[in-house]
Amino acid sequence: MTSTFGIHLCEEELEEYAFNRLLEGEMAVVEEHLLVCGVCRKALQTVDEYILLMKLAAADYDASVPSQPRSGSRFWESLGRTAFRRVWR
Repeated sequence: MTSTFGIHLCEEELEEYAFNRLLEGEMAVVEEHLLVCGVCRKALQTVDEYILLMKLAAADYDASVPSQPRSGSRFWESLGRTAFRRVWR
């Protein structure tokens, strides 16, 4: 960690902090910097919001993807076997 109080934290450092991937000493340096630097606090807020939006989007995607239908299910029956025979022949 090369940040000092005269330099803003980079996006990578903020992401590592947000994901709790920093060593204890690095964490302390980042937290001290965040106490005195409003610019970096705002940047961290942006990183946190982005992470939250990505998690929400992933959860929505997982919920919207239908599970693989079992053979004999109504879905496959409604399509009919002839439709698949035409495609694969």
